[in-house]
Amino acid sequence: MTLLSSRSCIALLCSSISISASAYYPNQVYVHTGYGNFSTGEQQDDSWITQLGYSYALTPGMAIEVASFLNIADDDNIKSNATSQPVNADYRGGILTLRGEVPVMNRFYAYGKFGAAYTHVKYEQWQDGNNQQKTLQGVRPYLAFGIKAPLSHNLLIGLETQYIILPQEARLNTLTLGLHFTY
Repeated sequence: MTLLSSRSCIALLCSSISISASAYYPNQVYVHTGYGNFSTGEQQDDSWITQLGYSYALTPGMAIEVASFLNIADDDNIKSNATSQPVNADYRGGILTLRGEVPVMNRFYAYGKFGAAYTHVKYEQWQDGNNQQKTLQGVRPYLAFGIKAPLSHNLLIGLETQYIILPQEARLNTLTLGLHFTY
């Protein structure tokens, strides 16, 4: 394969995943809120999560995105399968991702995100009848999938699920609904 034909193949591939330029706005601000599930071993926390983000489109089908998230914890969210003692969890963090999106049937956009998330989690764990304070923090892989549908020329509604694998067999999964403002 010659250098010219390699570049032609790459250009053809990139153009096949791009969105129509008529709906192209390089800046996007969004807010998502919904269900968050933090789990570690036999314990899990179901709580409300909120995420605020900004993305800049590198091309009509590819964007770089930054966001922050936090949960609104109850005092007795986590329940252990081994004990009925309530436990408290609090998590927050930041995300840096690359988002690729494609139009589906000219009605909505499907997208995927891959990147890194810094997550800080504080929780209590019941073990052998004792309450132990635990903290997990660090940068870990981040993966998300979602769909967006336009409500107007610069307002979209979105549904997204996210996955963050944390140290010590812990994980954070979310399902959120939100609004995206483009300009």
